[in-house]
Amino acid sequence: MLVSQVLKLKVNISCQQAISFRETQRQFIAACNLVSQYIFDHGFILQQRTLQDRLYRKIRADYDMPSFLAQSVIKTVIAKYKTVKTLDIDRLTKKAKKQGWEFDPKTVFEYLAKPIAFHTPFVQYARKFSYSILPDGSVSMLTLHGREKATAHWQVGYFDKFYNGGWEQCSATLHERRGKWYLHIAMQKDVEEFSKEHVAHVVGIDRGLRQIITTFDEQKHIHFESGKQIARRRRHFYELRRLLQKKNTKSSKHRIRTIENRENRWMADINHQISKALVSHYGPNTLFVVEDLTDVSFDEKNLKRTKKGKRELRSWAFYDFEQKLVYKALANKSLVLEVSAAYTSQRCPRCGRIHKENRKHDRHLYVCDCCGHQMNDDAVGAENIYLLGTQWVSGVEAPHFEKLS
Repeated sequence: MLVSQVLKLKVNISCQQAISFRETQRQFIAACNLVSQYIFDHGFILQQRTLQDRLYRKIRADYDMPSFLAQSVIKTVIAKYKTVKTLDIDRLTKKAKKQGWEFDPKTVFEYLAKPIAFHTPFVQYARKFSYSILPDGSVSMLTLHGREKATAHWQVGYFDKFYNGGWEQCSATLHERRGKWYLHIAMQKDVEEFSKEHVAHVVGIDRGLRQIITTFDEQKHIHFESGKQIARRRRHFYELRRLLQKKNTKSSKHRIRTIENRENRWMADINHQISKALVSHYGPNTLFVVEDLTDVSFDEKNLKRTKKGKRELRSWAFYDFEQKLVYKALANKSLVLEVSAAYTSQRCPRCGRIHKENRKHDRHLYVCDCCGHQMNDDAVGAENIYLLGTQWVSGVEAPHFEKLS
């Protein structure tokens, strides 16, 4: 099974080269939007051969684009539409199942109100044909006016795991951020698939706001990852944005975008650290079990009726954490399983009693009114998620809890 990861390489581009690369990015984005509009207007044609026959010459003529970049434009837009299609099918299928209406995956693009738009400047390169890494460590990349060569910052250790670990170099994307240039290289590796028959660990992961994650494993080990410092820093970012919004000037709006990007990068790094620690701690053949939080919101009654409480209710990047855990687990011969979130915080893991009032939110405690079992409420959620994971390993296809009437 193939797993993918992105290698981020900083490249040194001179002022003169930057002019050429920026022009190439502008034309590349414009061509992408042209192809996207054509796909939207002509019944969502996603066959590369058909689009190439109809648009290749126009792209080359209108945007003065080399052959390999013109082909890359078409491939990039097709890939974007296919990604959106896959994500929307998954999202709409789950939504239809919960709301009780039928959804036909063939009609997924009917829910797309306008063409996919490309805004952020970038250039998508195909390996060998439009970019290559030279023996001296420099990078050669194609522009509208020919190839440009740039030196690169090769961080020792970080890149060794890719080039000495069986990873294959694929396409790359060139980005500029605050005057600095980065080449994002897609890497692929063929890994052995996860097998139910060789499960070494099952780990239930409960995600929340007070505790970012709470884990429970087969050894009954419970681990809490506190979210207090993260919540404090996110409030700091929020206050900065609020003050800048009051000024409502061009510079303040630019500053707000800068702060938002900084916060997103910081949150992504937190998710990376936590997911990496989990995969490293448990090793291969581990089943990580998480709740399916699609269209699930935390109970607002459990937070203070303030703007701060409502903002924190939906401010933690659960999806980003799960995505990072998924690809790290796959690369380590492990798997992330999504299970139903129904009753995982209300069920007693000892006797199976489901009663909402057993969870004491003010004390962060779960007290069963049937068997008397007491436990931290987040740990209860993690243990119940773990139990659903063990059911899946035992052969239950879609494990979930049901409340008996």
